[in-house]
Amino acid sequence: MAEDFTNNPPQFDGLEDTLLNAKEYGTVLKYGVDGVTVAGILVDSYSRSVKHANMEEIVDQNGIVTGIRMSDGRAEISVSGRVKTSASTLVKAGATFAINGETALITEVSLSAGSKEFTKVDIKAACYEGITAIKPLF
Repeated sequence: MAEDFTNNPPQFDGLEDTLLNAKEYGTVLKYGVDGVTVAGILVDSYSRSVKHANMEEIVDQNGIVTGIRMSDGRAEISVSGRVKTSASTLVKAGATFAINGETALITEVSLSAGSKEFTKVDIKAACYEGITAIKPLF
């Protein structure tokens, strides 16, 4: 016979604290994509890399690099997420969007959907050092 807990719920003696609240021990690391927002998208992943498109090396007569010049700095950004139903329009390649205090030029948009899954979007964008409107925050 099944026990009736209607008037006398079981007591877990703090077990619910252990199960429901994350505990951190040792070195605490940043977890998730907290703070990364894009209008109309629930962000699942985000990456940002900074590089220079032009890199010229100066070598001596023995082929040893003695100097280097890097120019044309840029930030490349990738965002993946699920499209919110409130999003009336999606981003398009060639448009700009704001993310983490930067304005970036969208270079590629990939959209995927299935009959039993949420609509997903992958966005690639870039900020260029020489273009004031989309200059990266180095």
